[in-house]
Amino acid sequence: MIKTLPIIVLVIGVRLVLERFFSFTGVVDFSDLAPVLTGGVFIIGLMLGGVLSDYKESEKIPGELASSLETMIETIRWASLKPGLKVRPLVKSVVEFGQGLLDWFHHLKSPTSNYQDLERLNLVVQELDKAGATNPAARFLGEIHNIRKLVTRVGVISRTGFLTSGYALLDVLVIAAVSLTTLATFKSDKAILGKYILLGFVPLIYVYMSRLIRDIEDPFEYSPDGIQRGAAEVELFPLLEQKTRANHYLDSLSE
Repeated sequence: MIKTLPIIVLVIGVRLVLERFFSFTGVVDFSDLAPVLTGGVFIIGLMLGGVLSDYKESEKIPGELASSLETMIETIRWASLKPGLKVRPLVKSVVEFGQGLLDWFHHLKSPTSNYQDLERLNLVVQELDKAGATNPAARFLGEIHNIRKLVTRVGVISRTGFLTSGYALLDVLVIAAVSLTTLATFKSDKAILGKYILLGFVPLIYVYMSRLIRDIEDPFEYSPDGIQRGAAEVELFPLLEQKTRANHYLDSLSE
């Protein structure tokens, strides 16, 4: 909203300049803009529906990743019943991988290094299998598979745009709606307040929704310091809370 308001001020400012210095009254009646405004609403609805489906799926991913990490630690605790199994190094491997996931979300690590960290978790499976904990090893391997699917899905959502051709039409309609509204003739020209409310409100809707759709398209835009780059990023608190619990458990284990 803060980034959109200057555009609205600019639209109203252009109209004031045209009216005051050029005696401008308009080139098209506002009521004749219905096809353009309706087409813009239709395209906005289409694009918003498309990006929202990915966004709703993305909201679930941090919680599912945290659940898989939690299950991995619980699996190691289950396997600790086997004599001779060193639990702390295995738990530490999971904790370090969880930190690596957060670093990846914050763009401190490349996708390639993230997959390499995931492959190294197979060493935990091998240790469990060597200790005779066959069932825990199989369960741990299943969680690695789940995390790999989720990480791949995050990469696809983050790096794949939604209907590039649709964005082209959306941009044309937004520019047309804003420009024609600025140049429109209003029947209630004597009702100055009503005219300028329309001049501000219509462009606000179209510009705001266009920016919102682009923000929602990539719900994993985080800067290295953990701050959200956009206004519609999914929350990572499930991973942060899991990290805290895992560190407490790791600290309770003897060397």
